[in-house]
Amino acid sequence: MNAPMPRDRSPAPPTFFRTPLGIATLFALVLGGVVLFWSERPNVLSWLPWLLVLACPLLHVFMHRHRGSGETSETEHTESTAPTHRH
Repeated sequence: MNAPMPRDRSPAPPTFFRTPLGIATLFALVLGGVVLFWSERPNVLSWLPWLLVLACPLLHVFMHRHRGSGETSETEHTESTAPTHRH
């Protein structure tokens, strides 16, 4: 059975980004980011290839952080059906 909600519970206060000040702050940050990107576009785009090169090893480290650490027991290693990581 569905019990009715008690009437003495007041709704939760809105989060910061749902208030008028939060919406104005978010709008100002987005507008500032667009203006900054537009004015510094050649500099930002010149760094883009290097950011992609840097992202590759970082993604590799964070995506495979628990594999190959040698901390598994012998029974866990033999019973595992997960494919091995190969390069």
